[in-house]
Amino acid sequence: MAEAQAFIKHFIEETQAKYLIIQDQPELESLGAALTETETDITVWNAAGADRDGREKLVAIAAGADIGIVTVDHAIAYTGSLVVTSAPTKGRSVSLLPTTLIAIIPVERLKTRLSEVLRPFDKLEMKDRPAGIHFISGPSRSADIENDLTIGVHGPGVVYALIIE
Repeated sequence: MAEAQAFIKHFIEETQAKYLIIQDQPELESLGAALTETETDITVWNAAGADRDGREKLVAIAAGADIGIVTVDHAIAYTGSLVVTSAPTKGRSVSLLPTTLIAIIPVERLKTRLSEVLRPFDKLEMKDRPAGIHFISGPSRSADIENDLTIGVHGPGVVYALIIE
């Protein structure tokens, strides 16, 4: 995690990022504390108990953020996909709205195939399933009728995946 902190600090300096949003997850506490040394405005997504206005404020902050940092629930090696679930302290806006996404992947969450990720969700009772399961495979790609390709129309234009042992 120390190497991830150094990478992120360097990235902040290199890009002169001003606004960062980070999910409120135990794995990211030390990272958030280390980043307070930078001159970046850091917001922690914590919607626990937030009313509608509070959630809308967090979404607006995420939309204006230069960097969003999340810990993924799973990563799929075969497709290069990141899997992020929604929860009150894990707002999907943190991974979807900032210009750059930095995903922290604990190595034990790295799976080979999609089926290894989906099977456990099938076993959950409906009430225990997450509100959303999001598969991130890099910047979006969209083409018009003339096949003019545009990258990064939806979601972050740059995605970094940092595997942590």
